[in-house]
Amino acid sequence: MKYPYCISLTGHKTLKPNNLLGKEICTSNSKSIFNTPEEITKLKTVIMNQFILPLCRENWDEIKENMFNIARLQNRVKTLNKIFPEHEINIYNQMLDFVVSGYSEHMNLENLEKQVYRGDTSTAARLIYKTKYIRIKAEYELYHLIIGKPDRKAGENYDNVIIEKIRDLLLDEDTTFKSISTNINNYRKTIEK
Repeated sequence: MKYPYCISLTGHKTLKPNNLLGKEICTSNSKSIFNTPEEITKLKTVIMNQFILPLCRENWDEIKENMFNIARLQNRVKTLNKIFPEHEINIYNQMLDFVVSGYSEHMNLENLEKQVYRGDTSTAARLIYKTKYIRIKAEYELYHLIIGKPDRKAGENYDNVIIEKIRDLLLDEDTTFKSISTNINNYRKTIEK
């Protein structure tokens, strides 16, 4: 006979311990509130395999092939969320909404590119190469947004003091663009006086 062991608040294994809820949470058939039901695990796996991973790999054809499943999966998420509210799986509904939105934007961009770069009979061939968006360091992106990009042709350079100030402000994880912008603009006003 197997005994259902659980870990107590002290970290030791105990046999059917009392808990703060007053309910038995460890049973011999492994149906614990900490175990994810098989239906939820299967649903999560399907969503990840059919939509999230292809989205990360930019495999738009695979997403297109699986779009018929979106409404069915969203209904399944709603149903399972009602049955198992303690597992809070509604985030997967939001992920599916994001996939639909992202796919729509991709299709709009693709259609726009077809209109802009449609075949011109006067040219033999046209080569278009898409590159990923290149991001610069956060402090320089913020500098561009707050102050503007320095004009290198006019001999302008980044103000290193402001860059350092932005770096210091970025150390606070709870900072927002608005607070950084206000802080930098106040600093610029004190320098101008």
